[in-house]
Amino acid sequence: MHGLTRNDDDFDRWLAGRGIKNGLTSRRPFRTLMAELGDTEVVVEAAKGKIGNGLGYIVMTETRVILVGQAVRALVSESTVESFDLDLISAVVLDEGTFQSTLTLTTSSGEVTVDNMISGAARMAATLRHATAAETNDIRVDVDPEAEKRCPYCAEVIKAAAVKCRFCGEFL
Repeated sequence: MHGLTRNDDDFDRWLAGRGIKNGLTSRRPFRTLMAELGDTEVVVEAAKGKIGNGLGYIVMTETRVILVGQAVRALVSESTVESFDLDLISAVVLDEGTFQSTLTLTTSSGEVTVDNMISGAARMAATLRHATAAETNDIRVDVDPEAEKRCPYCAEVIKAAAVKCRFCGEFL
């Protein structure tokens, strides 16, 4: 596996390309994520979604998965952080919809779900499956082959099942 550390020049831009930004509503969860990551910890993949009842990030390093959540109506409260070693993940289920996807991880302590993933869910699921001994046979796909969506990077209309935008070349 390869990835970036916090010390790499392109790290913030790489995270922003995956929806993880230090913006107005995301400042607290972004800071929580940065505090959780070690300076030399290598981040392999990242995506934005909904964890619990609000904004969330799922970040995979070489050794673990970090979930950071922030309740939408409680921006003054602290963000929640969960971390799971990769070897504790036994199943990765990707449930793809027309406009958003759900990623469910089965760990030794139960299931963890990241909802409302508009991009990066397939990329995250594939990376997690590659890095773990997770089951791969219970993937559920509910995508109409003719359905379309907008690319979150360039806003062009593309097929909903696309994993890479044909206009801007970004992986979704």
